[in-house]
Amino acid sequence: MTRRWPTLEPLAPVHRFRRSSGGVRFHQYTRWAIYFFAVMEVGLILLWVVGMGPGVDPLPAALLLVVGGAHAAVNLMLSRDGLNHYLGHGPRPDRLFALFAVLTLLGLLVGAGLLRTGALPTNSAPAMVWFPMFFAGPALLVRPVAVGSAWSAAAVGTAVLAASAGGVG
Repeated sequence: MTRRWPTLEPLAPVHRFRRSSGGVRFHQYTRWAIYFFAVMEVGLILLWVVGMGPGVDPLPAALLLVVGGAHAAVNLMLSRDGLNHYLGHGPRPDRLFALFAVLTLLGLLVGAGLLRTGALPTNSAPAMVWFPMFFAGPALLVRPVAVGSAWSAAAVGTAVLAASAGGVG
């Protein structure tokens, strides 16, 4: 009996994607985009911590990694559940949204406190302004557009105020 091994065709996922219906393709594209944003958030936080350079106290770096990692994880869960709600496949994830808002605010407060005490170099302040951009997508999925936009604007405004309170600007 001869056994045939499956061939590893590099473009097999692309061919499967193309054979899918339009609705399935949209669903897959949207899901993978959501997962990509969560991975990107973790990557940017890692770059932020690594970019602080040598001689930085490891405790603030670890604190940023923990808060940032929790933020990215809740971002992923909220985006997934928010998309399900938006498509009519589940309840609105209000508790996850509240947790995400708290983690976003906590991340900004931790960053401002670390900047204020000098535990973070001032060149890390721009990261505090881009950090809440990850808040915008889930806020718009979970809330009506006007309300989600207001939440997103509030997050960015809070980031600018936190950076100012941290001694930047």
